[in-house]
Amino acid sequence: MPRQAFSKQHSPLLRVAVGGVLLAAAMYVLATHWHTVETSLRVARGASIRWVALSLLLMAFTFCIAAAIYGTLALHRLRYKQTVLVEVSTAFVNRLLPSGLGGLGLHGVYLYRRKHTVAEATAVVSVNNLLGMAAHLLLLCTVLIFHPAVLHRFVHGNQYAFNWQLGLIVFTMVLLVSVVPAVRRRLQRFVRNLLASVRKIELRNLVRALVLAVTLTTAYTFVLFSSARSVGVYLGALQVFIVFSLGMLTSTATPTPGGLVGAEAGLFAGFVAYGVSTPQAGAAVLLYRLTTYWIPLAPGALALLLTRRRKLVIGK
Repeated sequence: MPRQAFSKQHSPLLRVAVGGVLLAAAMYVLATHWHTVETSLRVARGASIRWVALSLLLMAFTFCIAAAIYGTLALHRLRYKQTVLVEVSTAFVNRLLPSGLGGLGLHGVYLYRRKHTVAEATAVVSVNNLLGMAAHLLLLCTVLIFHPAVLHRFVHGNQYAFNWQLGLIVFTMVLLVSVVPAVRRRLQRFVRNLLASVRKIELRNLVRALVLAVTLTTAYTFVLFSSARSVGVYLGALQVFIVFSLGMLTSTATPTPGGLVGAEAGLFAGFVAYGVSTPQAGAAVLLYRLTTYWIPLAPGALALLLTRRRKLVIGK
């Protein structure tokens, strides 16, 4: 009992400490590479408007796909327009809480308000997250099986121009998260409830949702592709997908809202590993995160107000 109390008491402090370490590391990298940051900003200001506009359209499309996934998995009928509104709301809520916990809570409350029991809502949200991971792994395995040269260039090429500080910050993030008890407990609970959750949903709906999840991952990849192309980075779609996968890994392993710091470090490292110059890599990452993280804040806040006014996520 004392051990559990100690863990609960120090869990928030540990998360704050981890976040502080990541922030300090990020500030150190920015301070020691400020010239690269300035150059990246200049490159970003000269980005192609057409490619940036395409990135924004694709980002808007991701909310529609995400809403369709929840509509497919839901055990009781959901109204599509309302679900899209909730999805846009998560773009704001997820910026306030780490590792997508805000979005998880908002989805759960929304499903509960739409006649789902707590257990049913938990099942739908859990299966949604599982299918997201499964879709990404399916695409990644397909790429590695049919186009292994894409990864070979990434791993064995001579493009490791990023310095030891950047590699150290990525390694530190993964190491710190691996020893956080709260993360391990959440993973264990997720695995225990996984089979029970899957059994509640029909197989045909699972297949449809998986296809939609593959489409969602592809859409995010092309948001990154368009952001990179807007600043003159001419990597192929499969190479960009490998970079996106690295960014997702470091983002998931970072206990900050929206994977802040971790996502940027992983994406930047991936581009540079493929031989992209550091200013272009920085500009591509800057535009991608602007499109997927910062710009959705405003419509997300407005959508959250609308969901509350329409009593989609609060009681009557």
